[in-house]
Amino acid sequence: MILVAAFFWLVVLIPNGIYYTAPFCTITNIVFAQFSPIFSLTVYSTAPLLVLAIFSTLTWYNLHSVSIRTVHLSSTQREVNQMMIAQICLVLLTSISNIVVQVYSLSTRTMFKSPVHLAQEGLLTAALSMFGFTTHASTFYIYLIASRSYRNNVKNVIFRCQQQQHRVLPKMTR
Repeated sequence: MILVAAFFWLVVLIPNGIYYTAPFCTITNIVFAQFSPIFSLTVYSTAPLLVLAIFSTLTWYNLHSVSIRTVHLSSTQREVNQMMIAQICLVLLTSISNIVVQVYSLSTRTMFKSPVHLAQEGLLTAALSMFGFTTHASTFYIYLIASRSYRNNVKNVIFRCQQQQHRVLPKMTR
């Protein structure tokens, strides 16, 4: 599955390598310039929200059906629910910035813009895009905050690594 996914995305993203110019990162092909924002809006903004919502709903339904059979919600199930809710909120919050950038660029692509307006737009786009990347960097922190068992596992790994760093090995003499 990993090879299929890698091959798929390699084929899909080949036009990016062909139609972007080097110094200014502008698109040289008119058809690809129209396709790129729509593709980005669909693949980078809408699809992750949809996939996360579907799988979170399925996970919640599965945990809920197990808890009905066992009459109470275990601490692990509560932690998973907290992690899912936090993850959904984070992805929703950070995806909205990317959606705003893509919709704005689609709706104003035929307008004339002064150099000052282009600079302001570029700064805002860069800031909102950087905010959108926090999705990938913050998953670890969400799990760390929301789950006690995850925190304990991280502490154990860090403690084990620290123990191994301070271990003194005997020197072999010949």
